[in-house]
Amino acid sequence: MPKTTTIFLLLIVSLFLSGCWNRREFNELAITSGIGIDKVKNEYRVTAQVINPQAIANPKGLGVGSPFIVFEAKDKTIIKALRKLALNSPRKIYVAHLNILIIEEEVASEGIGEILDLFYRDQEIRSDFDVLVTKDHSAKDVLSTSTPFIPVPARGIQEKLIISNEFYDASKATTIRELISKSLASGVHPVVPSITSKKKRSDVPSASKEPPIPIGKLAVFHNDKLKGWLSNGEAQTYNTMTNNIGNSIVSFPCSKHGKGILESIKVKTTLSPHVNGDPEMNVHIFYKGRISELDCIQSVTTVEDIKALERKIEEYLTKFYDSEITKIQEMGVDIFGFGQEFHRKEPVEWDKMEKNWDDIFKKLKVNTKVDVHITNTGTIKNSLMKQLQGEK
Repeated sequence: MPKTTTIFLLLIVSLFLSGCWNRREFNELAITSGIGIDKVKNEYRVTAQVINPQAIANPKGLGVGSPFIVFEAKDKTIIKALRKLALNSPRKIYVAHLNILIIEEEVASEGIGEILDLFYRDQEIRSDFDVLVTKDHSAKDVLSTSTPFIPVPARGIQEKLIISNEFYDASKATTIRELISKSLASGVHPVVPSITSKKKRSDVPSASKEPPIPIGKLAVFHNDKLKGWLSNGEAQTYNTMTNNIGNSIVSFPCSKHGKGILESIKVKTTLSPHVNGDPEMNVHIFYKGRISELDCIQSVTTVEDIKALERKIEEYLTKFYDSEITKIQEMGVDIFGFGQEFHRKEPVEWDKMEKNWDDIFKKLKVNTKVDVHITNTGTIKNSLMKQLQGEK
C-alpha cells in the first residue's frame, strides 16, 4: 500500500476516534441534581446540590456523611457565581443531569430571561429539568433540606411534582423547555410551580428532616417577570383550560347542607375562538366520572335521577369556571393560550389584535359550557343520608 494512501486512511480513521476527546472520569465530577438562585443584597447567590456517591452507594451510612452536599457562591452576575462554585467544590460542577432549577421570588420578579438563556444555551444541560419558584424563603433553604424516601432532595422534589401533577388538579410541572417556549410565544404566558415549607425562612436548618413541599399556588409570568400567584381555584381552572388534568376531584353542593364528590375519569376542554364584531372564546368542558361521595338526601336509582344530578353538577361547574376565568382575566395575563387559538384559527383577525392582546384578553367574552357524564354511582343506589333519616 502506498505511503500516501496509508497516511490518508489514518487521517480518516482519526476523525472517528475523537468522540471522547473531552471525556471526564466519574470520580472527577460533582454530579449536580439541583441549582438554586437567590438575591442577597446586591449579589446573586448560586447554590448547587451535589450528589455524594459514597453515601448513595452505602445506604447504611457508615461514616460517609449525607447523601448530598451543598455548595454556594456569590457574585454580581449569575454566570460568575456559577463559575465561582468551582472554588468551593473539589470536583467539576457537572450539570448535565440537572433535575430542578429553583429561582427565588425576588429574582423571578426582576426577570429570568438571563437565567433561561444561560441554562438553555449550555450544550451539556438537558432541557427536561423542572423550574420552580420559591415563595417566602430562599432557594438555598430548599436545597439544604433533606427529604424522606429519596436521599437526593432535588430528585425527591421532581418526583413529588410528577405525582402531584397527576393526582392534584391545582398543581403543574413546568420544564425549562416549556417555560422558554411560552415566554417567547405570542398569545400565551407561562405558569411555574412554587415550592415552600411549613417553617419560616429563619427557622429552616441545614439538612432538616422536614421536607419542602410543592404547594398548590402557581406563579404567573408575564414574558420573563413574575406577575402574581394563582389561588387553588384559579390553578384548577388553568389546568382544565390547558388539558393538564389527570385525576380530578370535584366537590359540588347537592343540597342546602350536603355535598357530593365527582371523581373524574376524563376531562377534555375544547377552545373555539369566534370573531363577529368583538372577539369571543367558546369553551366546552367535558367531564366523565363517577360519584365517590354523596352525603345529601338525593336518590340516584333511576336514569332520570342521574340526569338531574348531572345537570346540577354542570350548573355548579359553569358558575365556578366563569368566576375563576374572570379573576384571571383581571390580571391581564393570558395563561390559557386563548391568543394562540385565535392565531391558529383566526389568523387574519389575530394580526389585528396581537399588539393589544393583553388589553383585549381582559375584556374578552368567554362563553363556558360544561357537559357531565356520570358513569358510576357506586354500590349504594339510594342516598345513605336519605336512609339514615328514615326516608326509605
